[in-house]
Amino acid sequence: MNTHITQFSGEQTRGSLNVVALWMHATGSGAAFGDVLSVFQTLVGASGAQIVRQMRHPAQTRMIARHDQSAGKLFERPVVSFCAALFGDMSHHVKAGSLWRLTDARPDRDILHNLEEMGLKEVCILVLNTETDFTDYFELHLSRPLPDHDLALLEILGPILAEGWKKRAPGCIEAAIAGRPFPVAQRGQEASRPLLGSNNPAGLTRSEFRICTLIQSGRLPDEISEMLGVSKSTLRSHMRAIYLKTGASGQVELVHLLHGRQSGAGGMT
Repeated sequence: MNTHITQFSGEQTRGSLNVVALWMHATGSGAAFGDVLSVFQTLVGASGAQIVRQMRHPAQTRMIARHDQSAGKLFERPVVSFCAALFGDMSHHVKAGSLWRLTDARPDRDILHNLEEMGLKEVCILVLNTETDFTDYFELHLSRPLPDHDLALLEILGPILAEGWKKRAPGCIEAAIAGRPFPVAQRGQEASRPLLGSNNPAGLTRSEFRICTLIQSGRLPDEISEMLGVSKSTLRSHMRAIYLKTGASGQVELVHLLHGRQSGAGGMT
């Protein structure tokens, strides 16, 4: 926790009050979190903001809400969480309202590579709530180092957001999770089975599997769209699902996974 006095600009002060008001409304009414995530991004200059729930049994992370600057682009930033990489076995023993930075944890080379692939310099995580079966986090992805004044601001907001989260409307978070069919990919988890193997370990659909084979062969997005007879929008939707299921942080990492895990691949007909 920063002990020095930090002076905030009038814009930051107004933005902070707006964030708190939107947060309390969303948690209290069960309304969508899109607005508050967008405002929060602007407040600290984050490239992405998301709320995730890390389950204990089974051990997986579910997306509650997300807002990302890359949304709508052909190769949109994949839906991933760095909570497991930061907390490890301590995921369900952290204090609500506390703020953590991934770089403070001295991440290993693989995690640093993941950050670079996604164009990120820092990940900040606010702990919202810790229950017996799950822990909820507010996760910020930043493409630049976090300035001291923004860090101080987040440390002030952390306990306030956690208190609002504790008083959230019953069932609103469960309803949001129920509408999302896939768990969030966790950075640092390694899979050893070939992605295009006959057992299809990532659970790709037939279309997603075909797209992966074309990407592996070096085809470009325009070529894939033409070959499959689908629009760029449809291809973009397929790519989001592929990133989510494989845990790839982007096209470069997906190519690496496709070529690096080929032993025993039998294909999908």
